[in-house]
Amino acid sequence: MRTANCARLAYAARHLLEVDATLRRSTGETVTEALSAISVPTLAGQLAAAVAARAPVPPLTQLRAAARALRLLGVLTCMLRGAAAANCLCLMDLLKEVTGAEAGVLLDQEFQGLSRSLGRAA
Repeated sequence: MRTANCARLAYAARHLLEVDATLRRSTGETVTEALSAISVPTLAGQLAAAVAARAPVPPLTQLRAAARALRLLGVLTCMLRGAAAANCLCLMDLLKEVTGAEAGVLLDQEFQGLSRSLGRAA
């Protein structure tokens, strides 16, 4: 049984990544149009657009980081509720992005950060 909170977090993370993809696609299209307007050859324009669409742009990087944070929070929620890993939508989405070992490291870092935050709050 999936936890409702995890599912909400998973959908929110997916939405952030959809916005990220749309903005990246838009960036590439804008570069293509700009280069076409000044008569840059098509192949060069396509390469420049592809590079522009993949360039790390701070707001886009922040969207991806926020999506990952939501997924990690969802995994923690599932773990605290005792949900089976196979039923944790956030974990399933996270594992599409990183390997199992990387997910373990990320979760460990998240737990350590949470522990420090709770320690300061006490």
